[in-house]
Amino acid sequence: MCYAKTVDRKYIRDEDVIRVCHYILDYIKTCDDTYRGLARFDDFSGMSYMGSQLRPELCADGISLEIITQNHIYRNQGLTQAYHRIISFDRYAPVNGNDLKSLAEYLMNTIYSDFTWTYGIHMDTRHIHIHILVSAVSRSWKRFSIGNEINRIQAICNDWYDKHCDYVSFKRKDEYLYKNLM
Repeated sequence: MCYAKTVDRKYIRDEDVIRVCHYILDYIKTCDDTYRGLARFDDFSGMSYMGSQLRPELCADGISLEIITQNHIYRNQGLTQAYHRIISFDRYAPVNGNDLKSLAEYLMNTIYSDFTWTYGIHMDTRHIHIHILVSAVSRSWKRFSIGNEINRIQAICNDWYDKHCDYVSFKRKDEYLYKNLM
């Protein structure tokens, strides 16, 4: 099961945006699956910016600078500069970083396609989860206003999760039959 929620924190000051970017894109949190018994993913990057892979040492500062610049050009000072969302999965959910990466990319391109966005998949807790950060100003200079956004995220995630779990259980059943009947 998955749960989508908003973080009620206001990211008004430039320092707030920089801090949350660094938190979301923390290399240890996004590349080390300590609780599910998996080692560090050498070929996996659990973070993305506008659909491209990131170099961890450069990404947080560059993304926060772009979000801050968009907001300053739009004259959005004193208002929220970015919105933070979290999609969390049940402790025993049969998902891994690569699964969530495909889900996150789909969500970003479906819901936030006109906004500057980034995400980080955190695997350093018992509940694997996705952090999403979206600029309050779009690239076409419109303020962030997506009605029922969290309900749309929840619906997309639930649909994805149901299909994914059906596929995983079918695949495991197939593997079990193959191992035990051969």
